[in-house]
Amino acid sequence: MAAIADALSNERVEVFLEPIHGLEDGAARHYEVTIRLAMMDGQVLDQAAYSEATRGSAILPLIDAVKVSHTKRVGLQLLRRGKSGALISQINGESVRETEFSDDLSTIMGVDQIMAGRLILAFSQQDVRNFAPGQWEAIERLRAIGFRFAIGDIVDLDIDFEYLAQRGFTFARLDATIFRQGLRLGEALVPPADICRHLALAGLTLIVDRLTTDR
Repeated sequence: MAAIADALSNERVEVFLEPIHGLEDGAARHYEVTIRLAMMDGQVLDQAAYSEATRGSAILPLIDAVKVSHTKRVGLQLLRRGKSGALISQINGESVRETEFSDDLSTIMGVDQIMAGRLILAFSQQDVRNFAPGQWEAIERLRAIGFRFAIGDIVDLDIDFEYLAQRGFTFARLDATIFRQGLRLGEALVPPADICRHLALAGLTLIVDRLTTDR
């Protein structure tokens, strides 16, 4: 924990930008911004590692706020280059419980609602499913700033996607395996086409994660 706090305070943060390509033309439509924390001993922590190490602490929402700050910085650089599209940043649902987190994000964005509208805060389906009323209130505050949201790590369709779209969720992220093979529903299998149709009717744009080959 102390090593992670030291990496944050000394800005030993590595920022990575990954394009999200359109299926038809292969052009970069959107981007995902991730960060890694560089420890003094040379170790580098990715999101899974630092999330696990700081879970339940005040450091985790601070890391997520730092990530959003870097995402905004990248967004401004892309804007100057004439690049449009959304920038997606994976956030831990735990961070949204902290009032300071939405306050920090409000400070980071300032009055720039246009840039805030390009920033997408992504949450796992499990996190969204476990949101308490206070977390939904925080989502509304962030939405009022201009943020939009994405739901990812989808493992079933047992969630009200239309309700999510009404609360500011605009993207749904499916693992490539599920996109190709479908989702288990008891003994049955929901075909990929039905999953895509279901998400589209709810008003969500589909992103497929972890595609490894063009084919």
